[in-house]
Amino acid sequence: MRIVGKTKPVGAAVLADIQRQIRTQEGKPFDPATVEEDYRAIYALKKFSNVEARVEPAEGGVIVTFLVTEPDVIKEIRFRGNEEVETKTLQDLGNLITDCIRGIDGVQMTETLVIGF
Repeated sequence: MRIVGKTKPVGAAVLADIQRQIRTQEGKPFDPATVEEDYRAIYALKKFSNVEARVEPAEGGVIVTFLVTEPDVIKEIRFRGNEEVETKTLQDLGNLITDCIRGIDGVQMTETLVIGF
């Protein structure tokens, strides 16, 4: 069983989080239902924008690989054309956005704040 980052290596802390959630283990009989449950458990961590479970035939069994993609990170927020709203107000909103983003749910909440603004 492998856990692989699609765009970058999976860090030790994230790897430990995943391993605590899954039941698929090397040396145990292959069970597609368990792999499906593990896939759902990894996605439920809300740390990834995508999770894939792949099963490859191997000598004496199969190799199960969970391929995880971490969401993109906002590195900078720029404001242009702010004639009607004070820059300080926009900066405060930018700080709120930065504080709110926590995985996919945070991004959705932030979009609501910006649209409502």
